[in-house]
Amino acid sequence: MVREVNESSDDDEDNTQYDVAGVNLQEPRKQLEDLMIDYIAGQESGDWTETCQIGRNKVDFKLDSGSQADILPEDCFKNTGLALLPSKASLKSYSGHKIKALGKTIANLKQFREETAADPTLAKVKGHIMNGWPVDKHHLTSDVGPYYAVHNELVFCDGIIFLGNRVVVPRSMQKDMLKKIHESHLGIVKLKQRARAILYWPGMNLQIEDTVAKCAICQSSRKTQPAEPMIQHDIPDRPWSKLGADVFHLGVNYLLVVDYYSKFPEVQALQDHTAHSVIHELKIIFARSGTPDLLITDNASQFVCEDFRTFQNMWEFRHVTSSPRYPQSNGQAERCIQTVKTLMKKAKVSGRDPYMALLEYRNTPLDGTEGYAPAQLLNSRLLKSRLPTSSTLLQSQV
Repeated sequence: MVREVNESSDDDEDNTQYDVAGVNLQEPRKQLEDLMIDYIAGQESGDWTETCQIGRNKVDFKLDSGSQADILPEDCFKNTGLALLPSKASLKSYSGHKIKALGKTIANLKQFREETAADPTLAKVKGHIMNGWPVDKHHLTSDVGPYYAVHNELVFCDGIIFLGNRVVVPRSMQKDMLKKIHESHLGIVKLKQRARAILYWPGMNLQIEDTVAKCAICQSSRKTQPAEPMIQHDIPDRPWSKLGADVFHLGVNYLLVVDYYSKFPEVQALQDHTAHSVIHELKIIFARSGTPDLLITDNASQFVCEDFRTFQNMWEFRHVTSSPRYPQSNGQAERCIQTVKTLMKKAKVSGRDPYMALLEYRNTPLDGTEGYAPAQLLNSRLLKSRLPTSSTLLQSQV
């Protein structure tokens, strides 16, 4: 942030020279932007401070590890007497910090650049980003108008327009992105949450709703009546400490394990329906993500036999079973099974890879988690998928 530290009372001073960290500068706005760029390009964490003499004002210019370092807000300069307008310098920060890594996450990055350049509406949007927006929406053409509500967050860098960390999709690519979003058949709410986390174009939500409404697979899987409510468990205070597990059948038998904290599901195909197979797959899952404090299952024979008790004691976790003939008491696993089975059924009907649908589910924000997805809650980052995703969201926050 930028804040004013003190002001000189010398009214006769009309100084156009600026001192930044002891260096006399002729171009204050560019130099301040370059300071921010140096921080963004060279610092991934930690505090960074410079003191700037802006005319009569001495300004403490500070970015810390808790700030949004890859955004250049106008408010940063409100006490300096400078207007932060888009420039080649500000674009340089994004080119170096965002696009370089973004290229690793978008297979068709070149196509995004080409289609953005060819899109007449985005060409106008780019012009406003570079040269400034009008004070009133009514001065914009009808195709650019919808972007005005978010114009303060729009940035053009290296051929692509961003809305924060979200990629602005050119009109020619919206149909393809919509198809990729819908491939997982997560349902209207989840699909919109997933799309809003990484992509943007005006009318995107309505197009998703229309696509789902016209999809025979989605409509055939709609619930006809509400199921009996599941019993809610206390939410643990950390990931992977409390798990639910169950076995379900969908062509073959599967073991499902779900984390009560993050709602992150693990799905493993079973060679057979025996306790030995269940234990073997649980060992694989635990070796990958760790041993839980508590595992909740139903009273199926695989979970209440002597072999499972030996496994429990060897790996040192508590095992609690739900009430007999009342699966609702293991509600988290039962609810997750419903979701996963629906996803896998839709994938089978549509000829899609069910594990790709599972990947999208893990990346989709959950209700009541401030917009975080299961992958973020468990792994502190999103998982790379076919949808274009800013590298910031793929980097671990730890």
